Amino acid sequence: VGNSGLKYLESLHYNFQSSLVSIIGATSYSEAIRETILCGGDSCTRGILIGACLGAKFGIQSIPEDWLKKVDGMKDIIEKSKSVFRNLLQKLSKNYLKWFKNDQNGQHMV
Repeated sequence: VGNSGLKYLESLHYNFQSSLVSIIGATSYSEAIRETILCGGDSCTRGILIGACLGAKFGIQSIPEDWLKKVDGMKDIIEKSKSVFRNLLQKLSKNYLKWFKNDQNGQHMV
């Protein structure tokens, strides 16, 4: 990894740490996003991580409607996201049931 690669990896480390602080301490979606932008630096990387985690934490209803309106194809994005989430839940529940049945029989699956 060259010098620019090392600087990038170092920035990811600090971006991740500061993102966790924002996610844990956030009281609202928009407040945390605004704060990360005002911090400067690589706010784009932090914003992506924080936005995804806070969307999960607070729900899509916490994202300001005027922000959502600025995204082209938002309705399609939301529908595709719901579909992915439903499929993920189905797979997780099937795997959990398999694990639970095997665990009941003394056959631990890890």
